[in-house]
Amino acid sequence: MDTLNTDVKAAREAGMFPVAEDLLKRQKEEALNASRFLGQQNSIESQIASHLKPYHMIKDNVFAAALFFYIYTSIHDTFEKAVEEIISRKESAKKEAALTYFVKCSDVTDPLIVFSPSFPPYWDEINKYYNLVLAKDAAGFEADKSVAVVLRKMFTTALEVPKDEVTIEEKIHIPTEEVSIAGPRKAFVGYVLASVVKNQTTKRRVYFPLDYLTRHAVAYGVTRSGKSMLSLILIREALDNAIKVVVFDPHGSIADRLKPKDNLRVFRVSGEITDKLREIYDTASTWEETSKLRLLVVLDETKLLRARNLINCLNELGKRGVGFLLITQYSTSLPPEARNVGTYFILSSMTEVEMERFREVTLHPSSNLISRLPRATSFLFSPYFYPEPFFIRHRLIG
Repeated sequence: MDTLNTDVKAAREAGMFPVAEDLLKRQKEEALNASRFLGQQNSIESQIASHLKPYHMIKDNVFAAALFFYIYTSIHDTFEKAVEEIISRKESAKKEAALTYFVKCSDVTDPLIVFSPSFPPYWDEINKYYNLVLAKDAAGFEADKSVAVVLRKMFTTALEVPKDEVTIEEKIHIPTEEVSIAGPRKAFVGYVLASVVKNQTTKRRVYFPLDYLTRHAVAYGVTRSGKSMLSLILIREALDNAIKVVVFDPHGSIADRLKPKDNLRVFRVSGEITDKLREIYDTASTWEETSKLRLLVVLDETKLLRARNLINCLNELGKRGVGFLLITQYSTSLPPEARNVGTYFILSSMTEVEMERFREVTLHPSSNLISRLPRATSFLFSPYFYPEPFFIRHRLIG
């Protein structure tokens, strides 16, 4: 067709009028042939796309699994330690998927598929059909739409970057200078964030009154979002103000950064801590009622700790000057009664269920930006401290 078009154009430019009839006839016939060919090609490609649609789910699953292992693995000195952490976290993640989305996730039995997801063939034309090879190479991997849905909900919300930042209306609230008033028993947490999308920070400092922790606080965030560093800020500020601190730390991520002090107790434990909380309860229940923070109890990785008396401690000890800081990745790892606290430090979220819960709690349009938060930033919602939630860039500590 292209050749005939060129011949007709050349004949006209050469002044050959009229153009040879057989040449024009062949041009018309080839135009019809090309039209039929392209129509059939489009029809076949449409059928291929429709047929392969469920297989694309497999590709989405494997890539999401790769993201999962990256997100849930801290930085380690050796590959073996990273694998150990992956294995230790896998079961809890599967339970989270089952409890939140009622989906049973199948394991990928070949670890090479996860850590090195590159498969033949390599040429660009066949790029979109990689999933066919994945279906055969990922031993034991099931092309299950429900699994694809749960993984997509868990990861795409948190990792999707806006294509055009200009079109995003952030609706961020910038607090007044009221949050920047320094004073005794106030923790210098960080700086007010002016834009999440553009990652712009103001010079306005945030001083959080430690006494508000008697109404308890929760820090939500995925691994490596900065929960431990935020808790270190609050712990060190409490210790500097002669407030006692008790830390329950299964992994040592907080304890390793704390120097021994007389008013500090650290328990490197996981599992059952009911008896230790009972000791705290028995001691603190004899104290006079006060609105000042006397003791800060920090529970890191709350899902790894079991305490049958946690709710009772939360309900009864706040009026005695005991504040609890619960640190967790998902709100579903806390009993429903433990989620109703006075202060929320929301560092990041990966699931739509979590996002919806934060919207219900804060009732603020800027809560939609939580999934885009960079590391070491949080969405602070503490009505007794400040009426509207706002974003904070945490300060650096040594």
